Amino acid sequence: IGALAQAIRQGDTDTAIDLLRAGGDRIAWLDTDDPAEALRATRVARAAELRQAALLGDAGSALAILDSHRLLCAHRHGPFGVAQW
Repeated sequence: IGALAQAIRQGDTDTAIDLLRAGGDRIAWLDTDDPAEALRATRVARAAELRQAALLGDAGSALAILDSHRLLCAHRHGPFGVAQW
């Protein structure tokens, strides 16, 4: 993640894309026309876990669930942007 952040800050798109495509434990590249569908299973699972933690009043677990998944969007607006999610 650190190397990716550095490449992005430096405007090194080739390295950033190489790191994204290489993947790893914490990074997955989604090359799809329908990212919502590609992420549906993960989102639904996390939402169910989060709901259960909320029903139990378990704030620590809820925060851990929220912290377990991040989505990096290259745009702020549009169908692939942060505003969409």
